[in-house]
Amino acid sequence: MKKIFTTAFLLLAALMLKAQTFNAGDWWFTVTDADTRQVELTLYPEAALAGDIMIPGTATHEGVEYTVTSLGYKALANFTNITGITIPESVTNIGADAFSGCTGLTKITIPAGVKTIGEYAFYNCISLAEITLSEGVETIGQYAFAYCSPTAIMLPESLGDISSNAFYGCTSLAAINVTENNASYTADDGVLFSKDKTVILRYPCAKAGTSYTIPEGVTKISASAFQSCTALTAVTIPESVTTIELGAFENCTGLKEATLPNGITEIADFTFSICENLEKVNIPEGVTSIGYCAFQGCEKLKEISLPESLTTIGESAFGGCFTLANVVIPAGVTEIGINAFANCYAFTEITVPDGIKAINNMAFWSCENLERIHLPAGLESIGDEAFSWCYKLSTITIPENVKSIGTMAFSYCTSLASVNIPANVASIGELSFYGCSSLNKATVMAVDPPALGSQAFESTDPALVCYVSSASVDKYKSAQGWSELNIEGIDLSINSVTMPESITISNGVLNNPEGLEITVYDTAGLEIYKGRDTSLTLNGGVYIIHCGKSVKKMAF
Repeated sequence: MKKIFTTAFLLLAALMLKAQTFNAGDWWFTVTDADTRQVELTLYPEAALAGDIMIPGTATHEGVEYTVTSLGYKALANFTNITGITIPESVTNIGADAFSGCTGLTKITIPAGVKTIGEYAFYNCISLAEITLSEGVETIGQYAFAYCSPTAIMLPESLGDISSNAFYGCTSLAAINVTENNASYTADDGVLFSKDKTVILRYPCAKAGTSYTIPEGVTKISASAFQSCTALTAVTIPESVTTIELGAFENCTGLKEATLPNGITEIADFTFSICENLEKVNIPEGVTSIGYCAFQGCEKLKEISLPESLTTIGESAFGGCFTLANVVIPAGVTEIGINAFANCYAFTEITVPDGIKAINNMAFWSCENLERIHLPAGLESIGDEAFSWCYKLSTITIPENVKSIGTMAFSYCTSLASVNIPANVASIGELSFYGCSSLNKATVMAVDPPALGSQAFESTDPALVCYVSSASVDKYKSAQGWSELNIEGIDLSINSVTMPESITISNGVLNNPEGLEITVYDTAGLEIYKGRDTSLTLNGGVYIIHCGKSVKKMAF
């Protein structure tokens, strides 16, 4: 019975909805208030609509005249041949995307009756150079006029709420002016501020000058405030600023240096994204997080000092910083996001701090000159493509606590000759060492074969040998994936702990501060070193260390 009632209710609702929509000529409308006879313009289906058009102020259906008070979502979007639009005085709301993509539109007057201009309303109207906002407009949504072409704009006294990115990408905009009696906003030399001048909302992209000093007393730089201000080479930020919102300096391609004030606690998403000439940034102590794509595409950023207060490096935070070299990641960092340092070509060595439990997907993808990376003892997983295309990575020590190695984690690490896979690793993803053309030795410590993805060791050195415990050879030779590889058994049981305490391994280096004579063998029993050097760096793997009568198995 309940099911029958529900079905009947839905059918009735659908019929009611159909009854509320009608066409008058080529225009389609939806009734928004039957009692007051108000409708919203919903659609004009003919793609031939072109030139200067006049939107009707009324629509008649079944003998009843309705007043057009709203322009609906995408009502006239993507009519590329419209050059001018007359909006009737009866309209109070221009909906989201109502005219987005009308690339031929050159001018628009928003009449006095309109109170709300929705988000993306005139988005990508690239020819729209004349915008007149009448008194009465109260709200302008985000990206409402993004990628339009005005050179100046006057905001009316009635305006009480405008998104800071309403004029996002308006690269021709040279001045934003505000009617004197506006209670919410003011302008200073063409720059838009909150009325009390504690918030800078928008610096116009085409404003003359190559430098700008944000006034003292400003506490917040709004989202996209300086976005695409490509002529600026320097912006001075006062100590009064405590908040910089997302994308504040995005695509400021001329900006060369930035000093952030001491009150900042986070660097928001996209803050300096695609600032391709940015060479230096000073990040103060107190900053705890660097957001998504915060410095992505800063091609000339060669060095950056990260504060000890930092705990989070977001996704793609430094992706595509081609010249950024050897960043020191602070000890307190517990999260390194996906793609965080992808395409950082100048990296040669990196140390991942102890608080990191997972290397996220593509975190160090295509760091082409990375030779050494030091992973923390507490690491538990290595994500997909984490070190893929790191051509010069010649040594890697996978910590004992690692349980999984992701898909393509080390693919195309063409300099990697050997790898030790600890006993706790339960899964090795497909293509994980694919294309490691120098890889001729893999020591797998697990007694039971880890799950092995397809082509995990494909296109490695044809002489690759996978060494496993002698007691496990048969298991590996019959296990899926492993059975296709050259499996050899070795003794992995040596585990004496009588080695002198002074001989230690730290960050992939054997430390011998007393200069004791030591001999190092690989797991196949070949002597690879004998001497008294105080430090020794070896390729990743398991080695047998002899010192006097002491013997110990150590993993590099």
